[in-house]
Amino acid sequence: MNAKILAPLALVAALLGTASSASAAWVYFGPVYRPVPVYEPVPVYRPVPVAYQPYAAADRLQGRVTAFNLFDMTLAVGGNLIPVRLHQGTVINPTGLTLQPGMVVRIGGYFQPNGAFHANWINLM
Repeated sequence: MNAKILAPLALVAALLGTASSASAAWVYFGPVYRPVPVYEPVPVYRPVPVAYQPYAAADRLQGRVTAFNLFDMTLAVGGNLIPVRLHQGTVINPTGLTLQPGMVVRIGGYFQPNGAFHANWINLM
């Protein structure tokens, strides 16, 4: 008689044991992967025109000369230092003037892709 009672109880216990393990298979306690935000570097302001136009006096700058060397000059414009490149045909008015730091000048030329200003002409203000 004990066998008749124990056999169905064992069968029920076995079924409950497999049912509980089957439902436990759906529970996952592993790591949860979330998308990580990608931070882009801060963009650097470079005043480059939309269309690269060499030899066109499309841009003009006015500021104070902070440094001058044969074909290189630095111009302070509104608190920003802008590198200026001169070439063999750059016209400096008045003719024969040697630029010195502290002079206020107006420059015509264009921005190069590297951010420097290419001067075609320079006028003393």
